[in-house]
Amino acid sequence: SNGSAMKRLFADPSFERIRSLVLSDSRFDWDGFRDLCASPEVKRLRSLDITVNVGARGVHMLLMATRFEALEHLAIESNYQATPNLQGYENVAGLKALRSLHLRHGSTALMVAKVLSSPLGQRLEEVGVNGWAWPAEIPALPSLRRIRILDGALLPLSAEGLVRASADGRL
Repeated sequence: SNGSAMKRLFADPSFERIRSLVLSDSRFDWDGFRDLCASPEVKRLRSLDITVNVGARGVHMLLMATRFEALEHLAIESNYQATPNLQGYENVAGLKALRSLHLRHGSTALMVAKVLSSPLGQRLEEVGVNGWAWPAEIPALPSLRRIRILDGALLPLSAEGLVRASADGRL
């Protein structure tokens, strides 16, 4: 299973030199994902890109993780879930070093709004989401320096929300 493969990877002495990790195996499973989030060996990772679907539950698990002590950049390509459970998203406070967060396919405006309002969101310097997932109401983001609209399809309400937030000094 991927869980046992992840454990073998983390146990290898050379893994301690790795600072950037890309997970893109279509056979990715929850055992491997839980092992990743719980492994003490990920404490040195600075960048993590996940190109497999982890669902809203997986995104929440990552955002609450405490083991990624040095993680500065997190990109999640896909987090589709039939009925996303966003309970707890407004309180995500893990990933103390995270400054750049990219949420792509499957993210919703409500998910992004909750993350941006969270303690984690308040620390972000860069946020990237698909244009249609930008919320119409944006909280004050004192640390934000860069916004990435990843697919260019910004909805009128989202565009108005960004303009209002900028005019009000929240961006």
